Amino acid sequence: MNRFHDYDHCIADGDVESALASAPRRLSGGLCVGAQEHFYMEPHALMAIPGETYGEMEIISCTQCVTKSAKCVAGCLGVPEAKVRCVVKRLGGGFGGKETLSIYRSGAIAVAAAKLKKAVRLILTRDEDMAISGQSHPFDGKWTVGFDESGKVLACDVELLNDAGCTSCCSNVVMDRAIAHFANSYHLGAVRVVGKLAWTHLPSNTAFRGFGVPQSALICEDMIEAIAANLCLHPDSVRAINFLPSGARTHFGQLVEKSHTARIWKELRSSADSGTRRDAIQAFNACHKWRKRGLAIIPTMYGVNFPVKYLNQAGAQVLVYTDGSVYISHAGVEMGQGLNTKVMQVAAQALGVDIADCHIAECSSDRVNNTSPTAASMGADLNGMATLHACEQIRDRLKPLREELGPDKPFRDLCALAYKRQISLAAYGFYCSPFGGVHRWRQTGRGDHLSSADRSPSSNASRGDIFNYFAFGCAAAEVELDVLTGLFEVVRADILMDVGDSLNPAIDIGQVEGSFVQGMGRWTTEQIRFNSKGVMTTVTPHTYLIPTAADVPRDFRITLLGDSPNPQAVHSSKAVGEPPFFLSSSVYFALKDAVRAARQEGGGGAAKKFEHIRIDSPLLAHKIRLACNDAVLASCEKRN
Repeated sequence: MNRFHDYDHCIADGDVESALASAPRRLSGGLCVGAQEHFYMEPHALMAIPGETYGEMEIISCTQCVTKSAKCVAGCLGVPEAKVRCVVKRLGGGFGGKETLSIYRSGAIAVAAAKLKKAVRLILTRDEDMAISGQSHPFDGKWTVGFDESGKVLACDVELLNDAGCTSCCSNVVMDRAIAHFANSYHLGAVRVVGKLAWTHLPSNTAFRGFGVPQSALICEDMIEAIAANLCLHPDSVRAINFLPSGARTHFGQLVEKSHTARIWKELRSSADSGTRRDAIQAFNACHKWRKRGLAIIPTMYGVNFPVKYLNQAGAQVLVYTDGSVYISHAGVEMGQGLNTKVMQVAAQALGVDIADCHIAECSSDRVNNTSPTAASMGADLNGMATLHACEQIRDRLKPLREELGPDKPFRDLCALAYKRQISLAAYGFYCSPFGGVHRWRQTGRGDHLSSADRSPSSNASRGDIFNYFAFGCAAAEVELDVLTGLFEVVRADILMDVGDSLNPAIDIGQVEGSFVQGMGRWTTEQIRFNSKGVMTTVTPHTYLIPTAADVPRDFRITLLGDSPNPQAVHSSKAVGEPPFFLSSSVYFALKDAVRAARQEGGGGAAKKFEHIRIDSPLLAHKIRLACNDAVLASCEKRN
């Protein structure tokens, strides 16, 4: 029985039927993309402490949004939100898994604490956490594409289906981002992308790093490789000819004033020495029958913003003391992404103090109210700008005193004098992004067409401006595959990532590293399984295989793109948490490249140089082994 959650969003740009009918070549295909477990270091852990006054409750939680948890507790207890204090010191990882489904446990233990009038603590075991906390959404994509003899895409008609589970949770917004990012870094002519949410008997799926973008972008890149195989062209040439240029509009109508994709592609191919290495790989494969190498270069273009406009806001409170020390409270949750360090850097620079004089204790709902989740890679953008706004207020108040005392006086003397002059040393900052919202996609049926006027670069129409800006990147991965077992190692990975003017290069490089390795697991070793009753069976590290230190690329080179300031974010920086995640798919496509090499030599099946092989994600060892289709497998099939 086909059952779907209520969702009717679609993006249509141009006359897809006519463009497909007139295209010199047409091709249809699809790909399934599996789910992924967050596998954060710290499972869900929280404590509820009742207060002295009736209805008062303090929740110490590991949530990515203190406001959602406070709302849930207030609703369960039947008290105003002002009586609930939700506190988060830090998280042992989140990746979206502690954004939405984490809040209900807060309500449960709050009820117990109110009833018993005692503190109540709850810590989930790893298997409990995996079974009930939700995973990323598996996707099934189907496409029909029209293109010319050079590989230029003229039209594509796409249907994306995600497994929402028994409830939709945030599945609709995940699909919104998926249909917006299907084109990845490309201009695909006339485009129609339809999204559907499958209603199944499985547990609800939830937010995960990338929020639907990696799944849909992988389906697009697989389509690009299918086009290349159909034309007997190298995938790199088909990718390059379809890049979205500067000054063009996306398929949802947003103007991309400056696209860095072509520049990054060119610079990475040069720094990674891809031409010479491809020749070396060809020589290696010719000399090794049972070990094959492959190389793939994959771009990404990631729109940064919450899809829901009202979430793009943050507040920050800055308190300066007479000894010159600075206390900052902001709306973001530190979960290992370096958010607090970046915010303290912003404050230190604005006030002219050392970062050692700045302090952030925790995220608390009674210090900054009505917070948005720390998600969508917007933590530094929103909270950094809110903190900067607060610091600028204090700095402006102190400006006359600075002129009076001179530039050499220590900041603490300035603060002491301000107190004596009765000048406030506290400020509340606020920032909201000017973009966001997907209202124009919400229509019944197959979607509307953007008019030619709306699609022109000179159009002032804002209906497509849902993202604050775009982050660009490119990765080249080289793998070595053991044909007989399907096991592999990543020999080398080169990444060039656009982070604007980096707030902290060390943190940003670390985020790119972690994102890439986590993504490697998604595309290769991590598979979630359920039994016939819908009970998850992969609930331990023994049955669910995440990457280890041994899986990190042997030669790992990460470079941040220079000369790419971003005026839309604090100090011209860009988000870095989610945008690099999809670059890890270069390992997936490099493995397929190695499989093609094995099939050419094996003789067990088709052996086209640019053969397109459908292998649904994740690329588990047994899938790789079977896809090699060599003489050993052929002889086994004959005996059976």
